[in-house]
Amino acid sequence: MAMPVLLFLLAPIVIAAIVGLVLYEQKRVRERQEALSALSRRVGFAFSPEKDTSVDDRFRHFSVFRKGFSRVATNTMRGAVSVNGERHPVIMGDYRYRQREGSGKSRRTVTYRLSYLIVQLPRPG
Repeated sequence: MAMPVLLFLLAPIVIAAIVGLVLYEQKRVRERQEALSALSRRVGFAFSPEKDTSVDDRFRHFSVFRKGFSRVATNTMRGAVSVNGERHPVIMGDYRYRQREGSGKSRRTVTYRLSYLIVQLPRPG
């Protein structure tokens, strides 16, 4: 009899904790987007918080963009910087991909997150 009462009392606590974690994560993501948007405006870059699944194809010559599955970029900033008096395109943002690791009962999916910065410099000619 004590077990059902205990579960009845613990269930709302567990549910509240899960909801709290979800809300905290959403707040953290929103704050990061706001900070990056403000930084973009300050340096004259365009900003998009939207998911971009084309980054892995456009930059496939970098091995990290070919790893795993569910590859997506977010919080993308685009603009240009001056290098030796010449303007060069810049793209930067957050990138995430997933990879399966282990085998058998130890098999799991791991999510990798990173930030990237790519400056397109002229090719020596």
